Amino acid sequence: MRAPSAVFFMSFIYSFLCFSFILLFCDLLLAFVIFFLFFFLPKEKK
Repeated sequence: MRAPSAVFFMSFIYSFLCFSFILLFCDLLLAFVIFFLFFFLPKEKK
């Protein structure tokens, strides 16, 4: 009887890890965009 609950728990952990990985990827992408703007836009203005 524990098999369905274990499968549900594993799927929950897997979906949570995928969600956190997507959030981390978006956060790194946003940090890269901010870094790009701060380092390349002042050079273009000069």
